[in-house]
Amino acid sequence: MYVVLYATSWKFLHQKFSSRRIGYAEVPDQPPRRLLAGTLAAMVLTMIVVAAFTWSGGALWNVGHWPKWSPLLAGLVLAGGFLHTARQSGLLRYYAYVGAALVGSLFFWLFPFGPRINPSDRLTLFFFALAAVNTLTGVAVLIRFMRSRPVVQEVALDGR
Repeated sequence: MYVVLYATSWKFLHQKFSSRRIGYAEVPDQPPRRLLAGTLAAMVLTMIVVAAFTWSGGALWNVGHWPKWSPLLAGLVLAGGFLHTARQSGLLRYYAYVGAALVGSLFFWLFPFGPRINPSDRLTLFFFALAAVNTLTGVAVLIRFMRSRPVVQEVALDGR
């Protein structure tokens, strides 16, 4: 749902907030498909491994029997993707995402929530928490960008 919402709102957000600003550079993909595909692939890979493990031990739809280590697996997969992105982009915030993925996965794996939270819920809560971290840092980066890069004023053809 997050990826679909992001992809459909890209053009509006692009025109409203980022384009026509001093220092703005176009990215080759609209939105960056490799980054979105990598994030989605990491989540799908995690779900495939968890489903295969759960299915081998019983009924897949019995979410109470999901492995409790599923948030840890998701965190490791996502941390690997964020680390790759950090090395490719050189942006420090992706190293922070690596840390958030590792710390969050350990928390949702080890914290004793009680019997009302099953292993499936732990994985879902981890994904929601990490999406919230990504969204909040994205908003902070956007606000900083908008404050430091003014909109380019339209110039008339006669130079006035």
